Amino acid sequence: MKEEAGITDEWLCQHVTPRITESFRRPAQLCNNPKLLRVLWDEYVNGVGGNKPAKDFTSAERGRVKSKFCQRRPFWDCMKRMLAGGFTAASAIRRITNIYTGSITFQLRCIAADEKRGGHNLLLHNPQFEPKRQGRNSWRPAELM
Repeated sequence: MKEEAGITDEWLCQHVTPRITESFRRPAQLCNNPKLLRVLWDEYVNGVGGNKPAKDFTSAERGRVKSKFCQRRPFWDCMKRMLAGGFTAASAIRRITNIYTGSITFQLRCIAADEKRGGHNLLLHNPQFEPKRQGRNSWRPAELM
Protein backbone atom coordinates (compact mmCIF):
# COMPACT_ATOMS: atom_id res chain seq x y z
CA MET A 1 0.00 0.00 0.00
CA LYS A 2 2.86 2.42 0.84
CA GLU A 3 4.58 1.70 -2.44
CA GLU A 4 1.41 2.36 -4.42
CA ALA A 5 1.15 5.83 -2.89
CA GLY A 6 4.82 6.51 -3.69
CA ILE A 7 5.90 6.42 -0.07
CA THR A 8 9.21 4.69 0.48
CA ASP A 9 11.18 4.14 3.67
CA GLU A 10 13.63 6.79 2.51
CA TRP A 11 10.82 9.33 2.10
CA LEU A 12 9.52 8.51 5.60
CA CYS A 13 12.98 9.05 7.12
CA GLN A 14 13.37 12.42 5.40
CA HIS A 15 9.91 13.87 5.96
CA VAL A 16 8.20 12.24 8.93
CA THR A 17 11.01 11.39 11.36
CA PRO A 18 12.27 14.99 11.83
CA ARG A 19 8.77 16.15 12.75
CA ILE A 20 8.40 13.38 15.32
CA THR A 21 11.77 14.10 16.96
CA GLU A 22 11.05 17.86 17.03
CA SER A 23 7.79 17.24 18.88
CA PHE A 24 9.62 15.21 21.54
CA ARG A 25 12.36 17.75 22.25
CA ARG A 26 13.50 18.09 25.82
CA PRO A 27 11.68 20.86 27.69
CA ALA A 28 13.62 23.90 28.88
CA GLN A 29 12.83 23.85 32.59
CA LEU A 30 14.85 24.20 35.77
CA CYS A 31 14.38 22.07 38.91
CA ASN A 32 11.92 23.40 41.41
CA ASN A 33 13.68 22.58 44.64
CA PRO A 34 17.31 21.44 44.37
CA LYS A 35 18.92 20.55 47.68
CA LEU A 36 22.56 20.31 46.59
CA LEU A 37 24.94 22.43 44.52
CA ARG A 38 25.90 19.23 42.71
CA VAL A 39 22.33 19.04 41.36
CA LEU A 40 22.50 22.66 40.19
CA TRP A 41 25.75 22.02 38.33
CA ASP A 42 24.36 18.86 36.76
CA GLU A 43 21.29 20.86 35.73
CA TYR A 44 23.54 23.36 33.94
CA VAL A 45 25.73 20.79 32.19
CA ASN A 46 23.44 17.82 31.47
CA GLY A 47 19.90 18.78 32.39
CA VAL A 48 17.95 17.11 35.20
CA GLY A 49 14.85 14.95 34.91
CA GLY A 50 14.96 14.78 31.13
CA ASN A 51 15.09 18.56 30.76
CA LYS A 52 17.38 20.50 28.47
CA PRO A 53 20.74 21.62 29.96
CA ALA A 54 20.58 25.22 31.19
CA LYS A 55 23.71 26.13 29.22
CA ASP A 56 21.77 25.43 25.99
CA PHE A 57 18.74 27.61 26.78
CA THR A 58 17.81 30.26 24.23
CA SER A 59 17.01 33.78 25.39
CA ALA A 60 13.27 33.05 25.18
CA GLU A 61 13.68 29.92 27.30
CA ARG A 62 15.79 31.82 29.84
CA GLY A 63 13.03 34.42 30.00
CA ARG A 64 10.41 31.83 30.94
CA VAL A 65 12.42 30.82 34.02
CA LYS A 66 14.08 34.20 34.56
CA SER A 67 13.95 34.29 38.35
CA LYS A 68 15.47 30.84 38.84
CA PHE A 69 18.01 31.35 36.08
CA CYS A 70 19.19 34.70 37.47
CA GLN A 71 19.54 33.26 40.97
CA ARG A 72 21.65 30.35 39.73
CA ARG A 73 23.78 32.11 37.11
CA PRO A 74 26.41 33.51 39.56
CA PHE A 75 27.01 29.97 40.85
CA TRP A 76 27.34 28.64 37.31
CA ASP A 77 29.76 31.44 36.38
CA CYS A 78 31.82 30.75 39.50
CA MET A 79 31.94 27.03 38.66
CA LYS A 80 33.00 27.71 35.06
CA ARG A 81 35.78 29.98 36.30
CA MET A 82 36.99 27.38 38.80
CA LEU A 83 36.92 24.60 36.22
CA ALA A 84 38.94 26.79 33.85
CA GLY A 85 41.37 27.37 36.73
CA GLY A 86 42.09 23.64 37.09
CA PHE A 87 39.57 22.41 39.66
CA THR A 88 37.39 19.36 39.11
CA ALA A 89 33.65 19.81 39.50
CA ALA A 90 33.62 17.85 42.77
CA SER A 91 36.52 19.79 44.31
CA ALA A 92 35.04 23.14 43.20
CA ILE A 93 31.67 22.31 44.77
CA ARG A 94 33.42 21.10 47.95
CA ARG A 95 35.35 24.36 48.19
CA ILE A 96 32.20 26.44 47.64
CA THR A 97 30.28 24.53 50.34
CA ASN A 98 33.20 24.98 52.76
CA ILE A 99 33.14 28.75 52.22
CA TYR A 100 29.38 29.27 52.12
CA THR A 101 27.44 27.31 54.74
CA GLY A 102 23.71 27.20 55.24
CA SER A 103 20.80 26.47 52.94
CA ILE A 104 21.26 26.39 49.20
CA THR A 105 19.28 29.63 48.90
CA PHE A 106 21.62 31.35 51.33
CA GLN A 107 24.65 29.96 49.47
CA LEU A 108 23.35 31.26 46.14
CA ARG A 109 22.66 34.71 47.60
CA CYS A 110 26.16 34.92 49.10
CA ILE A 111 27.78 33.79 45.85
CA ALA A 112 25.76 36.40 43.94
CA ALA A 113 26.83 39.15 46.35
CA ASP A 114 30.49 38.13 46.07
CA GLU A 115 30.33 37.84 42.28
CA LYS A 116 29.11 41.44 42.09
CA ARG A 117 32.30 42.44 43.89
CA GLY A 118 34.53 40.30 41.67
CA GLY A 119 34.26 36.95 43.40
CA HIS A 120 35.53 35.43 46.63
CA ASN A 121 39.33 35.37 47.07
CA LEU A 122 39.37 31.60 47.63
CA LEU A 123 37.25 30.91 44.55
CA LEU A 124 39.64 32.17 41.86
CA HIS A 125 38.30 35.70 41.71
CA ASN A 126 39.16 37.89 38.75
CA PRO A 127 41.89 40.36 39.79
CA GLN A 128 41.16 42.55 36.74
CA PHE A 129 37.59 43.14 37.91
CA GLU A 130 36.51 46.70 38.60
CA PRO A 131 33.20 47.19 40.43
CA LYS A 132 30.38 48.91 38.60
CA ARG A 133 30.03 52.60 39.24
CA GLN A 134 27.81 53.07 42.28
CA GLY A 135 27.52 56.81 42.64
CA ARG A 136 28.87 60.10 41.46
CA ASN A 137 32.19 60.04 43.36
CA SER A 138 32.53 56.35 44.18
CA TRP A 139 34.70 55.48 41.19
CA ARG A 140 38.02 56.93 40.14
CA PRO A 141 40.41 55.91 37.41
CA ALA A 142 43.41 53.84 38.58
CA GLU A 143 45.83 56.68 37.71
CA LEU A 144 44.25 58.99 40.30
CA MET A 145 44.44 56.52 43.19
